[in-house]
Amino acid sequence: ANIFLWKYSDSIVVSDIDGTITRTNVQGVMGTLVTENYEQVCHVGICDILSRLSSSSQVMYVTSRPIALANHTRRFLSSLKQGNATLPDGPLLGFGGNMAQLLMMELVSKTTQRFKAGKLWQQVVQPFRHATGNNLSYPNFVASFGNNFMDVQSYHAVGMDLDRIFKISKKSKIVTFDKP
Repeated sequence: ANIFLWKYSDSIVVSDIDGTITRTNVQGVMGTLVTENYEQVCHVGICDILSRLSSSSQVMYVTSRPIALANHTRRFLSSLKQGNATLPDGPLLGFGGNMAQLLMMELVSKTTQRFKAGKLWQQVVQPFRHATGNNLSYPNFVASFGNNFMDVQSYHAVGMDLDRIFKISKKSKIVTFDKP
């Protein structure tokens, strides 16, 4: 396990992993867990943008990958290198259930956004608000990255402004919720 100590006033960047750091969900998981072929499955420039943002903000990762895969996922996040840029260190929030529960959530009930919003609420929003006497200005989310509408829903559900939620397309283009 890793421990990250942040100030209540720190700004935060949140990034999904599969389909956001990697180009696709399924190939991203396979490429990072099975073949460990990191560079081939990732969006070009993702290390650069997240490392630049980490110079003024804390970066955290949220994923629906089961927490049982946390060590593999951390190894991927710490090993990915694009040119001179690497991904910044940050907490990893993952799914506490098993693979059958994950498949049910992802493919049948399609409730990934509830899981991610709930995890961010419990692990980030509530502690920051508790530390500030329930000041609704905290935490200060400056940007969040996802690859689908469910990620947008997750981030918006915990209070992130739509103009700070970015979607990364399959062609590695970054767009805001409703415009390029």
